[in-house]
Amino acid sequence: MRRGRERKGRLWRGEYNPAAAELVRQTYDAIVAKDFDLAQKKSDQVMAINQKQAYAWSQRGWLAWQHVNLGEAASDYERELRQHPDEAAQYQDLIVLERSLGRTSEERKYLLAYAKLAPDNPQAVLLVGNRLLATNDAEDAVKVYSAGVTSLPDNKLIQVELGSALLRAGKKDEAVPIIKKALDGASDPNVLNDGAYALLSDGSSALLPLAEASAQKAVEALETESAGTAIESVNAESFHRTNLLLSSWDTLGWVYFAEKKDAPAEEYVRASWRNAAHTEDGLHMGEILERKGDLKGAMQVYEMALSRTARPFFFNPSSRT
Repeated sequence: MRRGRERKGRLWRGEYNPAAAELVRQTYDAIVAKDFDLAQKKSDQVMAINQKQAYAWSQRGWLAWQHVNLGEAASDYERELRQHPDEAAQYQDLIVLERSLGRTSEERKYLLAYAKLAPDNPQAVLLVGNRLLATNDAEDAVKVYSAGVTSLPDNKLIQVELGSALLRAGKKDEAVPIIKKALDGASDPNVLNDGAYALLSDGSSALLPLAEASAQKAVEALETESAGTAIESVNAESFHRTNLLLSSWDTLGWVYFAEKKDAPAEEYVRASWRNAAHTEDGLHMGEILERKGDLKGAMQVYEMALSRTARPFFFNPSSRT
């Protein structure tokens, strides 16, 4: 459940009721306090007054989610968005729910609606584009990222992701110049890492020097940052940056592998695999061991890596406040 900004402008008949609005606020406060019994009671009172009140159904959906009633939760969020389709903040929760329920077509519908509603929101553009690519919908991902580039012309990460999506869509001639332009002068490790991996996936040996330089720059920046982080200042963002460093190690190692620089390739990919143990890292490690002639070791790594793909997706809303 997400509270968005109060909407401005004309309110439709029956949509707003001051008493219901106050109870919605009280429901939200109870949820933040993790008093879910009180939150449910307040939500029921909202429903008795005005079922069209903004945030009323999304709050009920969030409470249903707490009880792992995913179908009911999704239905409540859907009703919220039917009544208030411009509440962009609700789409993320509903997208996660549809994915958890395995309803691919519904997830896609709300992904596209979210992107259409918020083309100038980088979080929305990146989330939607990434999910579309994960379901092999490269054409729609290209459209989403293209709209994002138009709305956010200075966002180099979205430019890189557009290039990656174009590559997935088989449009190499369009993709490579966009990625190169985004990498030119870039200092953000996210941009450098994703750009390097995109160039690598193109398969052209001519692009490997730029891919290597970009990946090295990302690794150097993140390692320097990590070394200067005091233990007392570690927070959620610190863990995100650590994961990005591990991803950048894998990218750099994989570039080295493409360049047939096997020793540094193994060093970096192994470091990423040991610390992150992501499926893709393991598959890379397996290929490196195969080339090295260690077939037994490669098979063991492949088995461990592929076993990780079987984990079901589920998001627990209890971590939200």
